[in-house]
Amino acid sequence: MKGVVLAGGTGSRLAPLTKITNKHLLPIYNKPMIYYPIRTLVDAGINDILIVTGGRNSGDFLRLLGNGKEFGLKHLNYTYQEGEGGIADALNLAEHFATTSSKAPFAMPSRISANRKKAPGFC
Repeated sequence: MKGVVLAGGTGSRLAPLTKITNKHLLPIYNKPMIYYPIRTLVDAGINDILIVTGGRNSGDFLRLLGNGKEFGLKHLNYTYQEGEGGIADALNLAEHFATTSSKAPFAMPSRISANRKKAPGFC
């Protein structure tokens, strides 16, 4: 199974915090927000993950996450969303990733689960 994490958007509702960084890189408790959906996917046994991001801070994801070693992954996949195409455009960018193997199903974490013993929400 494959997983897709959408980490784009301008974060305008979180301004001025997002004036200098992507909202998914902002801390929630003691970790950047992007860590939570990745950990949810890894805990569900999904180790083929695509990060969809864009904007001027996209390189920060590579610097922060690298190849995914911190999560026990061998590698992370990245794709860049140009402009503000929204969720539909981001999923369109993930199409090649989702259809490149016989393991067709893929999952996207839909919320951060505070209680890891409960099943994570997938859409």
